[in-house]
Amino acid sequence: MSGRRRPTDSHLEPVNNTPAHHTKPIRIGQLNTNRRKLVVQTLPNQYVKDFDILLVPEPSWGQIGGGKMGPVGAAGWTPILPESVENRPRVMTYVTTGRVDFTATLRSDIIVSGDIQVLDICQAGHPTTTVVNVYNDSQLRHATVSRHLSTLGLPQNAIIISGD
Repeated sequence: MSGRRRPTDSHLEPVNNTPAHHTKPIRIGQLNTNRRKLVVQTLPNQYVKDFDILLVPEPSWGQIGGGKMGPVGAAGWTPILPESVENRPRVMTYVTTGRVDFTATLRSDIIVSGDIQVLDICQAGHPTTTVVNVYNDSQLRHATVSRHLSTLGLPQNAIIISGD
């Protein structure tokens, strides 16, 4: 049997055909646009390679067609609006469509408000992070943050609170 290789049992080992999870850090930016349409139109396009999630207090709001009101649309971004009883929310989020390794889910089971938006950010192989996007109206006697955050019942995981 010289010159011939001895067969091995390697062909009997299970093969893992599950694709490996390739993730990158999720980059979050926040900017109060003061309801300026031009800023909201420019922001997502200018920073499309720098951020994956954009938190926007005081978003622009207006006619979007067909008699409907809504936020400024941006190519490559999905707007996430809080469920609200108000006409114009004072917070919203844009999530890039260029990444498939994470999801952003609105948590309207925690709060329904145009001033506070709670999102769960999930990425395979990483714990969930909760992002709280807040518009804090300092002109009100009881500001939004102190009035609501302590009673929200946020999940017991990593939490990012952002706003102005």
